[in-house]
Amino acid sequence: MSADAAPTGIEDHTRVHSTRVSRAVTDLLYSANHRDIDGLLDCFQSSGLVIQSGRHYVGLDAIRDWAVKTFIVDNASLSQLWFATNGNSAAVRARMTSRHGTTTRTFVFDVEGTLIRTLRVIF
Repeated sequence: MSADAAPTGIEDHTRVHSTRVSRAVTDLLYSANHRDIDGLLDCFQSSGLVIQSGRHYVGLDAIRDWAVKTFIVDNASLSQLWFATNGNSAAVRARMTSRHGTTTRTFVFDVEGTLIRTLRVIF
């Protein structure tokens, strides 16, 4: 795959700047944009953690609550993705559009094995 090719699970229009992005990360982004909460949860360890705005969502039930609010209730979608990786971590900078408007967010993933251990959402 070339540096400009989209990894599995991301729409063709996405420009990717790394070929070493974890499959769990790309699958999570794809699931989020398709409002597939179960698919999104499949990308996390059972004890996974999402940190956003100082709040900690620990475990799959709490992550489900976060994901439903973010991607279903707030109708968020991600576009114009840019990826960077460093070992078992990946940062994804994205344009996030929701019922609240459009902004840029950074999502920092810590991956352990084939699953996401931690996701930090940075405003």
